Amino acid sequence: VREFKVQRFVLPSCEVEIETGQRFILLSNEQLDFTISAMYSYGEKVNGSYHSQFGVLKKGATHNSKEIHI
Repeated sequence: VREFKVQRFVLPSCEVEIETGQRFILLSNEQLDFTISAMYSYGEKVNGSYHSQFGVLKKGATHNSKEIHI
C-alpha cells in the first residue's frame, strides 16, 4: 500500500461550440435548432448537460437591462 497526497487539482480546459444552420436569427422565428458540443483540450468529448437562455438586447442596451420574454 502506498500513500499519496493530491496537492492541487486543476480542471482541464475545454472548448464549447454552438452550431446552427442559420446565418441569422430573426425575431419572427418560432424555433431555433442548434447543436452544442464540447471538447477537452486533449481531444476527448465532454459529457454532461447544459442550460441555455437566449434573448435579444436592443442596440445601446447594457448587460444589466431588464429581461424581456418574447
